[in-house]
Amino acid sequence: MSMKTRFAIMLLVALVPSATLGQEAHARQSASWQTFESARESLQEDPERVLFLFAEADWCAICKRMRREVFTDHVVKERLQADFALVSLDVDSREEIEFFGKALAKRKLAYQLDVRGTPTLIFLSGDGDLLAMGAGFVEPARMALLLEWVASDTRHRVSFDTFVRDRKGER
Repeated sequence: MSMKTRFAIMLLVALVPSATLGQEAHARQSASWQTFESARESLQEDPERVLFLFAEADWCAICKRMRREVFTDHVVKERLQADFALVSLDVDSREEIEFFGKALAKRKLAYQLDVRGTPTLIFLSGDGDLLAMGAGFVEPARMALLLEWVASDTRHRVSFDTFVRDRKGER
């Protein structure tokens, strides 16, 4: 085997794993996060969209785990893309935002929304009405069901637990 052939094989062996890792990293990208301003525009364009506030903090390990494991899940990302405006709400931030016509700091908004821990999932209508709220880690499969329930009219008729139970019965 010539020196050029050996070099070409070594180069190929070295590059294939990094190309594969790049594809895996691309496939595991997180959902599309919006600013409060772009979410407001999104809700004005499509009033049926739901505002999903993910209340988190830089120091919150569970929040980071959700970003890494849940918001990168293919089904979760598709559902978020279809029906939600996803916004991060940093519960410690003093940054001023406009929220449904009211200027306030993010941490003040978290207080007004009664966020008592992180992560907290807050779902609001395009008018700012609370649709659902919960705290803690949510596995990707359960998050997909939660997003489906929140985005549907079903939430007006049945509880989330009943919705999940009915879904499991369909299988």
